[in-house]
Amino acid sequence: MHWSPRRARGQSRLRARALRSGAAIALVFLPLALVSGPGFNAQATTSGARSLLASFTVSSNGIDANALNLGVRMTATQAVTITRIRFYKLAESNGTHTAHVWGADRSVLATQSFTGESSSGWQEVTLNSPVAIASGAEFTVGYFTSAGHYPRGVFDVPTGSPFSGVNGAYEYSAVDGTYPPNNQGTNYGIDFLHSLLGIGKIPAFAERIRRRSRRHP
Repeated sequence: MHWSPRRARGQSRLRARALRSGAAIALVFLPLALVSGPGFNAQATTSGARSLLASFTVSSNGIDANALNLGVRMTATQAVTITRIRFYKLAESNGTHTAHVWGADRSVLATQSFTGESSSGWQEVTLNSPVAIASGAEFTVGYFTSAGHYPRGVFDVPTGSPFSGVNGAYEYSAVDGTYPPNNQGTNYGIDFLHSLLGIGKIPAFAERIRRRSRRHP
């Protein structure tokens, strides 16, 4: 049995598969996340990873050449795991860039340098150690730029996003990784990929049924 509900833009589609063994049936949902929008190269994976943003359009270019840490702050309404971070690079931002995840206590939860950057456009880095965020926890994802020149835009978060209170953040500092405490309702072209904790994994009881069904069709 397969089931695919109709979906609105920015929402995930779930495919259900029934695993039968005798009279027992386990219904397992396998996510096929897809989040995209005009002017944005959001990607999806069959593991359930999805983007924070549905789309991003640069409304103005930053002429500020000062070093600073930029971020996007929010609260998780469901437990998630952050796996990749990306930012939109302007051609003038030719300095070094480092991705960070900060906790509500301002501690650095993860740090990863961007390497092999293109001259402009979306730059992406995979975290060596994915960061697990508990439901109800506040956190900030962002990056350090030594040369400033960052884009500005509005937030376009998909319907059904597991985050609330999404807001921009910044802190002028030449110290890479300084927590950005200042709130600003501006999207600085920061995005990340995340997965709901537990999504994409077959529960143990369903796995046992699946194995039995192979032995006893």
